[in-house]
Amino acid sequence: MIKYTYNNLELVIRDKQSSDMRYMNVENQNRLIIFEGLSCAGKSTLIDHIASTSKCVSVARAIPRDLPNPTPEYFMRNDEVKYAAAKNCPGIVLMNRGFLSTLVFYTVMEEVTPGFSGNKVKRWVEESLGKTLHRPDYYVYIDVPPEVSRERAKKAGRPFDKRNLWMTHTERMKSQYEQYLRTLEADVPLIRLDGTVSLTSLQDELRKFIATLVE
Repeated sequence: MIKYTYNNLELVIRDKQSSDMRYMNVENQNRLIIFEGLSCAGKSTLIDHIASTSKCVSVARAIPRDLPNPTPEYFMRNDEVKYAAAKNCPGIVLMNRGFLSTLVFYTVMEEVTPGFSGNKVKRWVEESLGKTLHRPDYYVYIDVPPEVSRERAKKAGRPFDKRNLWMTHTERMKSQYEQYLRTLEADVPLIRLDGTVSLTSLQDELRKFIATLVE
């Protein structure tokens, strides 16, 4: 297990084989799959399951729930660290959220917060793609209705204050995801999974997809 830390943020790379693999020449060996979706859609659960049952590598993110007023720069730096870590891992790399999630969040924040501009984040994506940010080989979008996301979040004890737009503006978040997937990220193959079916069904479907990549 390899850990990257930035401020209070810990990025964990779970490696089924050896941590020494991060030093290998990974040219033509690396495939990046980014999991996206609303809060509590099941992204982390699926990533952890696949990472524990196959020889792929999982790049995971953990953000402290008590983080006070994180800035856009915090999340931008967070994403860059994750992409750098993913780039140095061979095989299939699973990432929990990428720049698309950050872009969705601050696009919605611009829409609902008087006086706030999301231009800094939008410029960052435009200027950093191909440098410190990279489009994945595949997106896996775990699709759940907004009300399901909120209900699961309540059961999990997630905060519902005004800063957590994933909870207070869930419908807008979902709509913005769909828009960016249709436009900005239209060229990236999209695997859409129904996050309301049983966990076993989701795991089986994802395992079958991963198997096609390692054949």
